[in-house]
Amino acid sequence: MPEFTDDFEKDIVQLVHKAKTHFEESIAAAERSETVLPDALNLTAWSPPSNLTCIRKSSEVNASGRMDAEHYREEFYAAKRRLKAAGALTFIPMDELITVLTNGHTPLHHDLEVGDVPFLCAEHVSNFEVHFDSHKRILSRHHQIELARTALKNGDILLTIKGRVGNAAMVEHLVGPANINQDVALLRLNKKLPAWFVLAFVNSIFGQLQVKQLSTGGINPFLGLSNVRQLEIPEFEPHLMEEIARNTFSLVKSAATHRVKAYELLQRATRAVDIAVEQGEKAASLCILGAT
Repeated sequence: MPEFTDDFEKDIVQLVHKAKTHFEESIAAAERSETVLPDALNLTAWSPPSNLTCIRKSSEVNASGRMDAEHYREEFYAAKRRLKAAGALTFIPMDELITVLTNGHTPLHHDLEVGDVPFLCAEHVSNFEVHFDSHKRILSRHHQIELARTALKNGDILLTIKGRVGNAAMVEHLVGPANINQDVALLRLNKKLPAWFVLAFVNSIFGQLQVKQLSTGGINPFLGLSNVRQLEIPEFEPHLMEEIARNTFSLVKSAATHRVKAYELLQRATRAVDIAVEQGEKAASLCILGAT
């Protein structure tokens, strides 16, 4: 291990501590973004009931076409009742909120280590955030022809539909072409409800209960596109939905800003140590100040 002066080591430690603070702020903002909707509805303390049995009418079973008992658990019905009590005016099926709903596929026989277009899978979509740093790639001809319908655009909503189902995020700040595989659904919304309100609901406990109810398969859950269409988004007074959308957007942006700053500080600390080893502490001090 290289040995440096106490002052230089203190400067490096200070950068790392600042980075840690930004990481903590990022995590806190991200967690708060998931509770904006329950907070606005005074439902933060609500938790779904855990009844082991339930009674449903045969007409409900016939209408849904589902014979699995899990689909009719009381927690799903209790969530809808609670939203109504909190002021939901109506529930709008996702099918009425979208202009496009589709998902990608993996090009047949293609080596995903070859290509210049990032190919996003379920692991690249988390609550409120799309991660474009995928090592999987497809060719430009795949992106432009075979997968043209899932070529991402700013403002698209991505929703994971296989394995880790129910994570929803908006595509923003695209710097180049990108596409998705079969485990991710692409939604393009109309203007009926604020997009960030829809995201806030889907990523909330109430949205996740709907995802859980509509998903099939126990070990490897799957949310088919037909079931995505059945997701019901509650409609509240416009000013309340706008407030939820605005606060969610603000927290998501804050989380991203703090995370970027944290990485920047860590990279600066690492670079400063490299420069100190190669050129001496005096040269490294410029990096610590952010001058290089």
